[in-house]
Formats: sequence, C-alpha cells, structure tokens
Amino acid sequence: MDHFNATFVLAEVPDFDVQGQVDLPEAAVDIDPLTELYGGLLFQGPLFHRIRTVWSMDAHGALLDIEQRPEDHYYAPQHSRLSMLGDPSLRDAMLQSAQLSERDIFLPVHIDSLHICRLVGHTPSRVTARNRIQTRTADDLVCDVMAVSETGQPLERMAGYRLKRMAKAPLAATPADYVNPQQRDTLLFEMALAEACQALRVTAPDSLLIFYPQLSKMDRSRRRLSELPLFSEVVLKAFPANRNFALNQLEIHWLDNGKPVLTGLGRENANISLSHDRRHCLCVAGEGDQGCDIEPVVPRPHSEWLGLLGPHHVGLVAELMAAGDTLDEAGTRLWSAMESTIKALGGPVREMQVAHRHANGVLLVCGNGDRNVHVLTLSMALTRMPRKMVAMVVTPVVQPKAVHAPIATTAPAARHAVSSQLAALPAQLLRHRMDAGPNGQRKPCYRFMSTFKDTTTLRHSLDFPIFANWMGSVRELSVLEVARQLVPDFASGRWGMVTNESEIQILGDAHCMDVLEGRMYLSRAYGKHQSSIDMHFEWLKIADDGSEQLIALSTMATTWVEIKGHGLVDVQPFPPYLEAFVAENLPENPLTEDTRQLHRPEPSGSHWTLSPALGTLLYEAPNAPKVEPELLRQVFSTTSAESNLVGNIYFANYYHWQKRLIDRYFQQLAPQLHTAHGMVGEFQFRKSQVRHLREAMPFDNIEVVMALKVLHTDAIQLHFDFYKLVSATERDKLAFGDCEAVWVQKGAQEPSHIPAIYTGALAQRTPLRSPTVA
Repeated sequence: MDHFNATFVLAEVPDFDVQGQVDLPEAAVDIDPLTELYGGLLFQGPLFHRIRTVWSMDAHGALLDIEQRPEDHYYAPQHSRLSMLGDPSLRDAMLQSAQLSERDIFLPVHIDSLHICRLVGHTPSRVTARNRIQTRTADDLVCDVMAVSETGQPLERMAGYRLKRMAKAPLAATPADYVNPQQRDTLLFEMALAEACQALRVTAPDSLLIFYPQLSKMDRSRRRLSELPLFSEVVLKAFPANRNFALNQLEIHWLDNGKPVLTGLGRENANISLSHDRRHCLCVAGEGDQGCDIEPVVPRPHSEWLGLLGPHHVGLVAELMAAGDTLDEAGTRLWSAMESTIKALGGPVREMQVAHRHANGVLLVCGNGDRNVHVLTLSMALTRMPRKMVAMVVTPVVQPKAVHAPIATTAPAARHAVSSQLAALPAQLLRHRMDAGPNGQRKPCYRFMSTFKDTTTLRHSLDFPIFANWMGSVRELSVLEVARQLVPDFASGRWGMVTNESEIQILGDAHCMDVLEGRMYLSRAYGKHQSSIDMHFEWLKIADDGSEQLIALSTMATTWVEIKGHGLVDVQPFPPYLEAFVAENLPENPLTEDTRQLHRPEPSGSHWTLSPALGTLLYEAPNAPKVEPELLRQVFSTTSAESNLVGNIYFANYYHWQKRLIDRYFQQLAPQLHTAHGMVGEFQFRKSQVRHLREAMPFDNIEVVMALKVLHTDAIQLHFDFYKLVSATERDKLAFGDCEAVWVQKGAQEPSHIPAIYTGALAQRTPLRSPTVA
C-alpha cells in the first residue's frame, strides 16, 4: 500500500521572516475559486474547497486567501478531532496552491519539512498563503509555501515541497489564461462555432465573445454605454463595406422590451443582439432576424427546470438527454434557444423541435406561432468553469444541386478522389483542431482539400511552391487569437515579421481533391531581443479510412522588425501581446540548439551526395562564390500583387520564381516532353530552400539567376540567386537557394536516368564526367 511517513521534531519554532512575503496587491484576480477553479484546474472534493481569493497566480507562484475553520467530518464520530494536528483542509489548500502555477497535472510526492508555528484556532478565520516556485525540472516541481494569519503571524511553512508531473496537458489553460481568459476563450469559441456551423450546414452571424466580468456589475444606463464599443466592433465585422462610417453616426436605442435597435448604418435589414452572463458578453450582427444568448450550465433540480421551461417542453428535455445531454445541459440549451428566439421574433416561444445534432451542437427550429427561426445551441468548455451554453439565430445553408461531369473527361486520380471525398467536402474544408507538438507545445492543425489550382505538375500532383503558399496560410491562421492586435500592427506599415529562411522537403504525393492536413508548431525563440522564432510544418494526406500519410515537411525562421524605409528593417522586441503568445506556444523546456532540422526524418533517396539512388555523379560546381554554369536568368517586375499585409514581397514568390525558371529552361530544350501526350516522365522535386539577405518591396525589379550546382545521371541540383536591380549597372543580392529533383519516368516511382536531350544540353555548358549521356 502507498503511504507517507514523517519524522516529528519537537523543538523551538524557527523565527520565520514573513516581511514582504504576503503583501497583498491592490486588487485580487477576478475569479471565483469555488465555481471557476474547483472542478476544473483543481480536482479536490467539496471537503477541501477552501481557497476563497486568488490575489495572484503565474508561473512563479501564487498568493491566496484560504478559509480556516473547524471541521468534524474527517473521522468517524467515535474518533476525537483532538487527534488532528491543525486544520487538514487548510494544509491541503496549501498543497493545491502549486497547481495554480502549472497547466499540466501535478501531484505531491515529498515535503522536506513542515514547520507548524502555531495551531489555528477553533473559530473560522482567513489565512493568506504564498507559494513560491523554487525549481523546475523535466517532470518535477519544487516550491516553498508560507501561510500567515490575518494579523501577519506565521502559521505554517512547507519547505522543499516537491510535486511530480502525472500527465501533460499541452492544450490546457495556463495561469495567465485563468487570470485573463480573453484570447483563449475567443479561440475556443470561434473554433467550436465554426465546426458546428460546418457540420450542421448553417451560417452564423458575425459574432464577438468578450470576457467582460465588469459588465454584469453595472447599472443599466452605464452597462448600455459600455456596450456601444462592442456593438461598433461587431457591426464593422459584419458590414466591412461600411467601415468608414463615423461612430457618432451609429445609433443604438433600446425598445421597452430591452431589444437593441441599430440605426445610422444605411441598411434597413441590419440587426444586432447582445447577451451577457456574469463573465462573458456575446454580441452578434447581420442581416435579418438576430438573437443570441449565453448562459452558464449550472445544476438545477428537475422540478426547477420544469418551472422554467414549462410542462410542454418535458418531452424535448427527455429527447435531448437521450441523445447525450445531461439534465442541466438540456435545460440550459432550451432556455438559451427560447431567449434567442424571443430576441429575434418577440413574444413567447410556442414551439421548439430538434432539427439536427452534431456533438455538442444542436440545431433547433423555434417559433412564436407566426414565424420560425433556426437557433444553433452549442455547449462548450471555455477556460474557466462552468461550461457555457451559447445560442444564436442562424441561417441554413442552401445546398447547390450537384453537377456531374462526364467520367471520360476526369483523370483517373482525380476521378477516384472526387468519388470518395465529394460527399464529405463541407465537413472537411478548413477544419481546425489543436494537437500537441513533439516537445509538448501547441500544434494547430488545419484540414482542407487540394484544388484544381494546387495540382500543377504534368502528373496532376502537388509541386513545391504550393507548400510555400500553405505555409503562409497555416502560419497566419495560427495567430488568430492575437489577430485583433497583430493585424493593425502589420497594417500600420511600421511593424512586420520578415522571413529569414525556409525549406520544403517533399516525401510523398497527393492529387486533386485529396484531403490534406497542415500542422505547425514552434520550437524556439532566439537572436537579438529573442525576436526570431523557428516554425515547423507537417503536411499529411488523409485517406478515406482516416489513416495518415506524411507527404511533406517544411521549416521557416522569422523575425519581428520595425520597418525603417523601403526594404530597410530593424530587429525589435516582440510587443507584449505577441511575446506572451509566442511564450505560450513554445516547448515547456526551452530549446537552445538550432532546431530547423529537428524532427525532420530524411526520406530515402533525398541525400544528394550519399544516396546511390541518384545514379552516377556527372558534375559538381566548384566551391567558389559564384555557382556555374549559369543556365537562365529572368527579371520579374513586381507590384503589390506580390506583397502581403506587411507590405514586403511575400516569401512564397521566391519558390514560384524558382519553378518558373526551371519550367522555362527545360521546356525550351524539349517542348514535346512538356505536353500531356508527349510526357515520358518529369522531374519530381524533393527539396527546395531559400535564404533571405534583405527585403524586397512592391515595384522592385527582381532578377533571378539559375545555375547548375550538381548533376547525377538520375538527379539534378539547381542553385538560384535573387537580385534587386538598382540601376543598369548595380544590383543588390536579396536571397539565394537550392532546388533538388530526381527524374521519374511516367508511371514509375523510383528515379531513373534523365533524358539525353537534357544531359546533352547541360554537357554543352560544362564538361561532364563519364558517362556524359545517360
């Protein structure tokens, strides 16, 4: 049997200096431990629910108020409470305090010493406890906990209190999230809403979920004044074409029944709705009827739900419970749907019925006897307990009629993909979930389908520049929770993130209409001001049975900069919101080594100097500043079409320019091999990389030079230099990179000899080793 043992030492109590250790800040954290910590972050049962106030909680420790009171329920009645050494629940709360500094699950395993300075009395009192984290290792946490009385006298101290990590929870909330859950709650809400809308085939109005605990404490006039900025934000989100209207033109007035009415927008059918509970405020805006509600899912007896909902909805409660709801979820779901319907249509709700269900989302059809609306009800777990029920009026998506193309015009690979995946398209497109990276960090995952535009090779599969496009998309979608601050910074023209280098490695193949998933995680922050980060991407093909095939890996290094002028940047510290976001997404134990090659298995046949699959080495460029021979150069005149929100030339363009020169050079050598009928094979690109030296801006003229670096009988490595043309005689080097490919014959999988028409042309540029022609 597991047990603890201890040595009792009867001696003078040490004189602990508590000066400054438990000084209280001006305000406590606005969190109710009984309803928002216990049952979530803290798992202890009701007997041990003693934390009453949280003054601070972060990765360094916590400062708490704990209720001390006599308790008679620890032992059976025949045992005297005099056998207890103090208040066990008070001591347990001191043990609990360490969990407030961690997202993973920790349990106590050792205490060096427990100093009992004085026993607490028999009357209830407040005890203040300070937990300081002393050290962290891979799976251990060591801290020191001091408890003092209301008069500041030391009561107890736990020294060398050690905990062991029992389970990792990389997606759980951090201490900072509990203090201010706004960013995390927004992300959880938007993810859950998007998934429910997609699965239930409805369109939700534009919405805004704000953590706003002060709102419920205001009187009505002050609360309505505070709601105006929220209405303005969601209206701008719903009607971006009206972005330039002045705030004083937007008018909100409230009807006698409390419904807000929007005027001054110039849209007769524009409507808004708002709901708030004790913690959150939900606001929606859009065309047509609008109604929303947010409620905590709290326990009530069946009789109370019957009184709230009315006896005519008893059957609907039973139906929801049979489908998986608890009594309180079912009751709260119907109540929220009724509230949303009343806000949209007015009058009492006379009928409700379930239309569809998906996981925690239920679509209801509700009416007042004259008109009906569809109401989406969604039960979700946000950062703090308890669960929330969100409801809003939605619009069913009208499904277009299927258009079937003749089978004869569909390529075999595409035909198979369409037949197996088309029915699942709405549920697969842009699905988002959160996973864990190799070092415990967050790894957002986005599922989507490859389209006609993505499949650009002669064999109707993906080429490496497409992955560069997707890298940018996944990178930018992954910062959704800080987008409200990040987008204005980028749009200001003063701040941005520049790509230092990137690399794409192709491991497998995918075709049109294949279901794909892109995953991204961060591995380290480094460099000046710790403002550079390494990002890693995984690209997988998802089969019909849900199995996964890794088809590509990629990496990217970026840096936060201040834009000083045309193409001129200066490295600066992250702004606080982005610093916090990066810290939340890094591994638990910071990595210091160069991580760009971590977790990147080399596929067979991709190591260019060692793999025998590449055939005989025919040529290798001398180790010189300039790679020769030069094969082709081309000037690209850029415009704003090649830029992005930051304003510089987007990094993916460099990969597209690589591919354009490759296609142009080899097509000119053998045009007949670059048609669907004449194709005997093609280069399959295994790796491409670009390293940036300085930034290019729209309307710069970019010269790209392609040279032969390595040639084997079965493979080729090309080198690229990118220049900005400053004048007729001057140019600045912007970037350089390599691209590596093997020749694969039509219908084959393994590399084979490059056609003689290509190796012969290359032989004219430089002497090749024997054999000169494959």
